[in-house]
Amino acid sequence: MANHTGNLFIGLATVLVLIMRVAPLKMKPEDKYLGCYENIGPRELTGDWMEDKQSNSPEVCKDFCREKGFKYAGTQAGSFCYCGNSYGYRWDNKRKCDIPCPGDSTQKCGSSRHSSVYELDFYIGCFIDQVSRDLSGAFFSKDTMTVQACTGFCQSEGFQYAGLRASKECSCGNTYGRYGMVPPNDCWITSQNKCKGNVNEFCGSHWRNSIYATELVPHNLYIGCYSDSVYHDLDGDSYTDGQAMTPETCSNYCRSKGSNVAGLQAGSECYCGSSFLTYKRANWDECDSPCTGNSSQQCGGTLHNSIYVLDYHYFVDLRL
Repeated sequence: MANHTGNLFIGLATVLVLIMRVAPLKMKPEDKYLGCYENIGPRELTGDWMEDKQSNSPEVCKDFCREKGFKYAGTQAGSFCYCGNSYGYRWDNKRKCDIPCPGDSTQKCGSSRHSSVYELDFYIGCFIDQVSRDLSGAFFSKDTMTVQACTGFCQSEGFQYAGLRASKECSCGNTYGRYGMVPPNDCWITSQNKCKGNVNEFCGSHWRNSIYATELVPHNLYIGCYSDSVYHDLDGDSYTDGQAMTPETCSNYCRSKGSNVAGLQAGSECYCGSSFLTYKRANWDECDSPCTGNSSQQCGGTLHNSIYVLDYHYFVDLRL
């Protein structure tokens, strides 16, 4: 049973996460605006989609598509949001994308036949660092640091993950998270977190890493905490291990069963499947149950899954 101090911390963390979900774009890692594209015939972004007549905006649409696992997001006709992994019939004059977004009238959300298209960062989250670095591979620091400079460097050195810290430091590794995850605003909240080489990007903070996946990630990509129910979101094979459950053992089990997604729940439960997101993404602190096989790792929570995608290319090509 958590004490009152623990409950207060969780409550404050939840408030901070909620604040970040409605914060302006400048508080988030930078997604690249690609331009205004004509949309004729079949949709150019052929993945998932939604319509939101009250609150659609570039931020809302990009968050929706990122959580669905897609690489691109496009707003159209004000209230529509489309996702996909390819885009673009024809680039058009940006003045054609001139319909105000219902969620933020200062921004534009395409037009009746045009999409405002964005490329999404492969951002994983904000994680604690220490003197003994979380990402213990290659390292460099420079006063012109950007997200691309760090992820490109780590990929060229053969590493799966890149971590940016203190505005100008870049660490690489093939694992991350041994010191734990923290609320997103720990990496985004102040101007001191801005990258030295691009003030529109954020590069971690003091003892906090902004973690990104490179294109070398072959498997076990953690993408967040998601709600579940007694009608499990991941409806494939499953098992329970009260002594040795970890993200690695669950992921390996699901991969052996031919699944693309693994979900850990309640510390000891492992569920497999090839699609997910029947239920919504949850706050990070809903998946804080220690794994029975490694108490320093977290394995979901009560009716909450820690979701891992088992192959980077499947993550890029998800169709849910």
